[in-house]
Amino acid sequence: MTAMQYGTRPLDPGLEIRSNLTKWFDGKPRLTFKASSVRSAKAWQRRARDKFMECLGPPLKRVPLRRHVLDRQQMDGYHRTTFTLTTAPHLKALCWLCIPDSVTAHTPRPAMIATQATA
Repeated sequence: MTAMQYGTRPLDPGLEIRSNLTKWFDGKPRLTFKASSVRSAKAWQRRARDKFMECLGPPLKRVPLRRHVLDRQQMDGYHRTTFTLTTAPHLKALCWLCIPDSVTAHTPRPAMIATQATA
């Protein structure tokens, strides 16, 4: 069996995007930006924002972040802490805190927190 190049064919023919686009989208953009004044631009912006929020769905219930440390590792020039934050009921974000070894209480430096892009 030969490996197929990514993107040449869907895993399941029912998931092929191009042929399914007509099912999802009738080809008539409803929020095309065609403002000719500041007033019409602001009106379009309100409509677009409302539609965007509608597509996102209702906001999730707020919960305390509840940090849970999973791992601490010394890396080359920095240390990395892997942890989760509770972001919504039954939903956690995986994060990494990376701090350079040169950081002390007397010599603060920037740190980085990285989160995963998708769940």
